[in-house]
Amino acid sequence: MTRDTKRMIIEKALYLFFRKGYEGCSLTEICKSTKLTKGAVYHYFENKEALYRAAVEDLFSKTSLPAWIVMEHNTLYDLVQRVFEAVDESCEWIRKVTGIKSDNAILHFNEFLYEATRRYPEYQRRIDGYDEEIYRILEKHFRAGQDLGLLQANLDPRLLAIELYALQQQMIYLRFVNPTLKKDPSILRDLARHFYEKIEVKHVR
Repeated sequence: MTRDTKRMIIEKALYLFFRKGYEGCSLTEICKSTKLTKGAVYHYFENKEALYRAAVEDLFSKTSLPAWIVMEHNTLYDLVQRVFEAVDESCEWIRKVTGIKSDNAILHFNEFLYEATRRYPEYQRRIDGYDEEIYRILEKHFRAGQDLGLLQANLDPRLLAIELYALQQQMIYLRFVNPTLKKDPSILRDLARHFYEKIEVKHVR
């Protein structure tokens, strides 16, 4: 048995947990997927619970602040555009990490996160911290835009940050489930322009 074997067990189990959840996935199915005996799996994991916990940790270990929030942007409008451009990149990442190519990937992904964070609340705290850091960075950009006279001064920069990120997350979901929005090649660009035009000081951009 090698470290590669342990890695393979976690990856195969994660795909199954995404599809069937913790209760719906048996150790027998995991053994069949990995082509290993139960004894071989138990060599690395005490039980299904331990394997599930390792699979959850594996998913969260792949999550970091997205490129669009940490990269440099020439203008605030460029940042807003990049937020919406990242929607389709996130959709592809969800398909890849779940191993599900169909539009059902988003449903399985969300169900997995819900179950995992209810079972292990510390992962919900990780998500909350991740979101809070995104809000903080976006808020800083919006506040800077107000200081430069680019954005309307009466707007709350933190609320703008939460609204923009929420729009992105909603569009990720809709790109999977809404037939019209899924096929519209210009909707993300149009949303970016619409969002910015609502908050800018007119005739400044």
